[in-house]
Amino acid sequence: TAESIFVLGQVRSPGAYPLAGPLTVLQVLSLAGGVTDRGATGRVKIIRIVDGEERELDARMSDLVQPRDTVRVPERFF
Repeated sequence: TAESIFVLGQVRSPGAYPLAGPLTVLQVLSLAGGVTDRGATGRVKIIRIVDGEERELDARMSDLVQPRDTVRVPERFF
């Protein structure tokens, strides 16, 4: 079975997605239907478990995601 990644926040279809091969943050956001008009693409975070601890990393669109990562798109400020 394929590993999963999770997408939360201001995307059109949040949820779990299979990770079939290497994917970038941009590709993951595309799988989730894209960022909504309220999403802040400049403040996307990757939540990753490293050595048993949850870490929140600043994400660039070209960063590769890893199995069980959570990509979170926050709401932008108006």
